[in-house]
Amino acid sequence: MKVMVTGHGGFASGMAAASRMIVGDQELIDWLPFEEGINLSDYQAQIAASIEAHGAQGLLILTDFKGGTPFNVSMLLSQEHPQVAVLAGTNLAMILEAIDQAPTASSVTDLADHIVAIGRKGLLRGILQSRD
Repeated sequence: MKVMVTGHGGFASGMAAASRMIVGDQELIDWLPFEEGINLSDYQAQIAASIEAHGAQGLLILTDFKGGTPFNVSMLLSQEHPQVAVLAGTNLAMILEAIDQAPTASSVTDLADHIVAIGRKGLLRGILQSRD
């Protein structure tokens, strides 16, 4: 199973750098930035090519946020591919877990559900307590 991370500006490249710092280079993950000035048709073609190449065995697409171009394009292009799942709101914990779990996941749906749970667990509101 493959994983693709995409998002606006430096989102994908920043997440790539952070994940490489923690777990090194990973062959099962692709990083696709949606940079300012990129030709939308070229961007769509890159996502479509990844879906065609990896969709049959499973492809999890992680995007920065719901409603943005990376999410919308990924959702549109994945509609006819049941082994492709698209998630929005990606954080580093989700990416690291996807890297760890994708090789042994039983299905892209199970992997996506697991990754969503990890993303939720990774959210925390820190409160500084007074030391009175």
